[in-house]
Amino acid sequence: MKTHEPKVMLNVLGITETVLFKGNEVSIKVFKEPSRDLEKDLVDDAMFALGVSVRKPKDSAQYDMKDFYRYGVLLEIKSIRREGDSYHLDVKAIDRVRIERFYQLGDIIKGDYAFEPITTDMTDQPYAEMIKRIK
Repeated sequence: MKTHEPKVMLNVLGITETVLFKGNEVSIKVFKEPSRDLEKDLVDDAMFALGVSVRKPKDSAQYDMKDFYRYGVLLEIKSIRREGDSYHLDVKAIDRVRIERFYQLGDIIKGDYAFEPITTDMTDQPYAEMIKRIK
């Protein structure tokens, strides 16, 4: 039985080259920000985060609020491993979300969100058409 629920404002993780749909369980790589302990931040947020696609991927974690799209996915973090300058996270996509507002806290970006299931703007479109539209 799950005892933790996600907070309203969560850490934003930049997602590149991955499309996540509700229920997907995958491993993702997230670059480490210099002044951040991501493991502690995720534990503080009950092992939830917002996975949000970035407009232009970078080889570092130095993203600005304007680098992110306004839609993402609520992620449940199953495990986290630190490897050099990055973290490898095993995650489960809970549901699609719309980012209401981003907050820049030094080099840490957080966001608050509202659930917005994918069917709200793509009703009755086949999956092939959805993937084409996302690209």
